[in-house]
Amino acid sequence: MRLIITFLALYIVNSLSAQTESLEKVILNDLIQETQINLSNDHNIHLYWWVPAEYWEVAMLQDPTTTKEQIKEFIEPLKGYTIMMVVRGKLGYYGGVSYDNADTVRNNLVMIDEYNKEYKPLNEEDLSNEVSLIVDIIKPMMANMLGEMGSNMQFFVFSNKNNRGKEIFSPYSSNAVKVRCLEDEVKWRTPLGSLYKRKKCPIDEESFVGTYKFCPYHGDELVSQ
Repeated sequence: MRLIITFLALYIVNSLSAQTESLEKVILNDLIQETQINLSNDHNIHLYWWVPAEYWEVAMLQDPTTTKEQIKEFIEPLKGYTIMMVVRGKLGYYGGVSYDNADTVRNNLVMIDEYNKEYKPLNEEDLSNEVSLIVDIIKPMMANMLGEMGSNMQFFVFSNKNNRGKEIFSPYSSNAVKVRCLEDEVKWRTPLGSLYKRKKCPIDEESFVGTYKFCPYHGDELVSQ
């Protein structure tokens, strides 16, 4: 019974009881942890970072010097797109890393929706000038933050609207976001818990992400904080 309760707590989302958190209150580090998947081991460095538009807004809201008008101006061009950052490298015998170049990753990278339809990255000429400029701004920032790995991080932009105007890959959806690249297949379980108000156990008041319905330890239904 304990195993069943734990399963429910970890994987069942009750859309009626889960309340979204205002982006001003979202913890950026929690969102980063949920959107990055690291497959690195003793032989490879493989990192996939799905960056929905909500991430940029949360990040900019952390800076008190950034105005709402500036945030809107930055975010607006990204609506209808989603960005995927990828690092793929192989560790050498003496500790060096040989990284896959952008063409190798691009030619093998697909995002997969809930119907198993595959989407390829958009070509640079298909991007608006605003989106191209945003990517050009982000690239050196990642290089400064992450050093060599950041310098070898590849940026890919995907269309995030289907032909009916519906968002394809949403951090609020109950459908998993999947990516395949060469031998890697990764999946983000959504909705992302960091974007929801946290809940607490009525027994010991331990806090859990807002997408949990039951306490995994006591089995009681969690309550809003």
